[in-house]
Amino acid sequence: MFDWHTHLVTDLHDADYNGVIRASAVQRYMQIAANGQLRVCGPSNEELWAQGKAFLLTAIDITLHRPLLPYTEIESSSCGCQGRGFIFPRYYELEDSEGVVAEGLAQFGLIDVETRKLLPFDSCPCGFAPMELPAYTIRRFRLPHIDEMEKVGTYTVTYGETDQNHHLNNTFYPNLFTSFLDMNGKWVSRMVIRFQKDAPLGETLTVYRVSEGDTYRLCSIRSDGQLNAEAEFTLSDL
Repeated sequence: MFDWHTHLVTDLHDADYNGVIRASAVQRYMQIAANGQLRVCGPSNEELWAQGKAFLLTAIDITLHRPLLPYTEIESSSCGCQGRGFIFPRYYELEDSEGVVAEGLAQFGLIDVETRKLLPFDSCPCGFAPMELPAYTIRRFRLPHIDEMEKVGTYTVTYGETDQNHHLNNTFYPNLFTSFLDMNGKWVSRMVIRFQKDAPLGETLTVYRVSEGDTYRLCSIRSDGQLNAEAEFTLSDL
């Protein structure tokens, strides 16, 4: 099914105080394989930038079937999928010695950097054959009105979390939201994040939360009042 694989070993510095790999690291392990495929097969981020184009992550849904532990050998696999309209899907799997430990699906948009207009799927030929969309789908959810959510704190974007565009890197968003969850004795078994507006370096986000059992819905609001991102996290007991 996949035509790109990257061998990785999870490390202790990616584990939280429960001793399990953070959700942010799981997302990063997946993205390493995706970056490798685009860098070798094209189009790489650098090639797109030279054309005045850039990919933007609009949504991601990751399921962990069991906690991932430090010093585990994993195979990270990824492939771009057949898209439609303005949607560029990409599927991911992480596999250890026991089988698939995590899987995920992301949706990207391709924009013209100067005009900020979305470009259609067929405007970006790639150097690999897109795979068929898997049965895995991005879960839909609705947030209640902001007045019905609890304001749980603020989060300031720092240098250590930014990308080359001086924005909060998408692999740090799980850290943003789990910072406002009680993770003691818990691990993230599923997370869905929808990205709306960038959070630039120095931006202070206000975070709101509502819960139902071990499922939490959160959102982050920029200082200008615009929605930055919205998320749904499901926690499971260790």
